[in-house]
Order: sequence, then structure tokens, then C-alpha cells
Amino acid sequence: MAIEVYPVVHINEESQAVDQALSALDVQADGVYLIDHKSIDARPICRVFNNLSRTAPNSFIGINILQILNSIEAFQLIHNMSESGDLDRLPDGLWVDDATDSASATEVYRARHKELKSVLYLGGIAFKYTESYTDNPTVAAEIAKEYGPFMDVVATTGSGTGRAATIEKVTAMKQAISPQKLALASGVSINNISAFANVADQALVATSVETYPGSGEFNLPKLVELITAAHD
Repeated sequence: MAIEVYPVVHINEESQAVDQALSALDVQADGVYLIDHKSIDARPICRVFNNLSRTAPNSFIGINILQILNSIEAFQLIHNMSESGDLDRLPDGLWVDDATDSASATEVYRARHKELKSVLYLGGIAFKYTESYTDNPTVAAEIAKEYGPFMDVVATTGSGTGRAATIEKVTAMKQAISPQKLALASGVSINNISAFANVADQALVATSVETYPGSGEFNLPKLVELITAAHD
């Protein structure tokens, strides 16, 4: 089973982020997610999104607003910024690290504002650095089964940045939510991508394909190698 690959673009400098996202799209990434570890508000990520969206209007461009971990607040923010013009359009995807917080309220809000249904909701479950994190396959599967219906794609991780989830955890979660898509958001590399071929649908990658972790610049040969292996 092919795995979709979404490189995660760390925004250190805005023009660099646009260039790196375009480079990833040029080598057949299925889309990109923008993330900003430095700013205290969402304006820089919105500017990068707008510039990238104008240059690559037909590409999948998602965002993760780290300053907001609550899913309903994240949806409210992108809705309001789209209405105000700070965002040229709604992003194609919204990634929230902890989807177990305000899950039902988020569903109600998206139903009330039907345009938000066009935004792919990628929600973290048993996700690193959140209260729902666990590496126990049974517990992770139970949480995924409970909260998965509130989102479009379930995302999970290993215990930290650059650390892969165990195959046991990923397998249990996929079985609990199938046929819903499951994304891996940490630790995926050329060395382990084949192990997840039959249980993961998407991989959000950064650490293993950057020049160094958090650089915001991709090692393109490594990225190409990973995308080729994932798509094969």
C-alpha cells in the first residue's frame, strides 16, 4: 500500500519556507504542512500560506498552528482569518496535535460553518507532548476508536520528535479506525517506511529529511528517496 508523504516545513524565515515547500512539491510530495515554532501569533504562517498558495494554487497546503492546541479554537481562528482576509482562502488541511480536547464542540462548529468541511482535519491522538499520549497499543487503539469519528485523519507519533511509533501501536490504532486514514507524524525515515506500508496511510516528515532537525531546509536527495519508497 502506498503511503502519502507530506513534508513539514518549519518556518524560520518566510521566503525560505515558501522555497522549501515548492521544492518538496516539485519532487512529488503529496502536499506540505506549514508549522511555526518561533512566532507567538499566526500571522507569519498565514503570510507563508498565502504566498505559497498563490504560487502553487493546485497543491495541498496544510497548517499546524502550534500556538493553539485546542481544535475548536484552531478552526475558529482559520475561519475568522479567512473572513477577515488574513488568509486568502481556507487551508487544505488543519493539523491539531491534541484532537481529544473539544472534539464534539469542534464537530458542532464545523457543521455550523459548512465551508470548514472542505478543510481536512488531521487530529492527533496518543500524540507526543499531549495529555493523550501513550505508547500502549491497546489504550491508543481505544482512544482512536472513541475520537477518530470526529476528524478526517487520525495522526499519532512516537514519544518525541524524531521518534517513531511502534509498529504494534500503529497496527492497533489502524485496526481500530479502519477504513479511516492514519497518519504518522514523527520518526518516519527511509529506514522504517516499509515497515508501516500496510498500516499507515500518510507520513508527515521533517527530522529525517532536513539538513538538520528544525533547519527548515530539506535534504532533497533524502526527501526524494523517502517519497519514492513510500509511493512504491
